[in-house]
Amino acid sequence: MRHPWRGIVILPALRAALLLALGIVLQWHVPIGTQKLFAAAVVLCAAGTAFVLLERRIRMLRLPRDVLVAMMLVTLGMLRCATALESFPTELLRWADRREKVLLRGIVVSDPRLAPDRQRFLLDATALHDGVDSFMVTGRVLCRYGVSAWVEGDTLLPLRAGDAVELRCRLRVPLPPRNPYGFDARTWVLGEGAVLQASVSKGTDLRLLGRGHAPWWKDAVGDIRSAMRA
Repeated sequence: MRHPWRGIVILPALRAALLLALGIVLQWHVPIGTQKLFAAAVVLCAAGTAFVLLERRIRMLRLPRDVLVAMMLVTLGMLRCATALESFPTELLRWADRREKVLLRGIVVSDPRLAPDRQRFLLDATALHDGVDSFMVTGRVLCRYGVSAWVEGDTLLPLRAGDAVELRCRLRVPLPPRNPYGFDARTWVLGEGAVLQASVSKGTDLRLLGRGHAPWWKDAVGDIRSAMRA
């Protein structure tokens, strides 16, 4: 009996995708500088091309050719991950880990993840006021919007993707785990596409500036998610 998955596993495109994914995972856990990766990728590409051309005449070069091509794909995956991480906007880091709160404006990127007393959503920052001056900024922030335990009757505004908001918050750099195999907040936040975390401590610290108009299918998906969570 033939197994169709065996034919899928040997597809060249799938093998290439798996090697690229392996490179991304390796760079995530064992980061290497972009310049070193770029130099390695150039050398491997040149060597791989030479082996591909020579392999047509010398059959013994087939195994070294395959090894070089695999190394080249892994290196390209690592380079892609490194450039993506380095391209994150970092100007918001100027206001990270301060005691004072800032006013941050931006657009809600995704429908919030809801809990009874808090919401969590991604925000594309557009402007910041630090109490003295205002600045135009860029960067994505993972926001925690929660109910205050000290304000009676505190409530949260319902939010959705596309809303323009202004929030009074503290910006925090996510920390790596302190103990082995502990929760890695830094990896989690970066995986969400954000550079910082923001904490909004009460409902009145967030102001809705304008409602976004999401496509009908996004509203339908949001309604389904809300119903499933409930």
